[in-house]
Amino acid sequence: MAVGKFYFIYAPTGLYPMRQIHQISLSPINHLVRTKDNFTFKCHRSVVTTAGQTQDIFAVNDIAFHPTHGTLATVGSDGRYYFWDKDARTKLKHSEAMDQPITSCCFNHSGLVFAYAVSYDWSKGHEHYNPAKKNYIFLRQANEDLRPRTKKR
Repeated sequence: MAVGKFYFIYAPTGLYPMRQIHQISLSPINHLVRTKDNFTFKCHRSVVTTAGQTQDIFAVNDIAFHPTHGTLATVGSDGRYYFWDKDARTKLKHSEAMDQPITSCCFNHSGLVFAYAVSYDWSKGHEHYNPAKKNYIFLRQANEDLRPRTKKR
């Protein structure tokens, strides 16, 4: 049985309970919200290029909502961050893989800066910990990458 986190996240559109194992499940806490607003999506997985090839599934370590656009970012054990448009139910952008997992992320108050931390997340146990690898915090401009997709008519 996979062990994951369960916690509440405040987003511009309301409060969401979130469980994370290898996929994200978002459901607004509001009895007036329609069920179409519930959203579960798979993320942080390797790309399968040939039939019969196995797929690696990585832990989702953190999630952050953009403060003005309502889009979100996830980071994981695969060393990548992903930006998502939850309303259009699509991926907006993803990063190249870092040499270690991304363990945490957040946006500044205006949403112009995305910060993420790269360090060992212990998902592979103490046997794979390498003290020679340094921990880093990165800041990047993010506002344009997090704009929701325009809806097709």
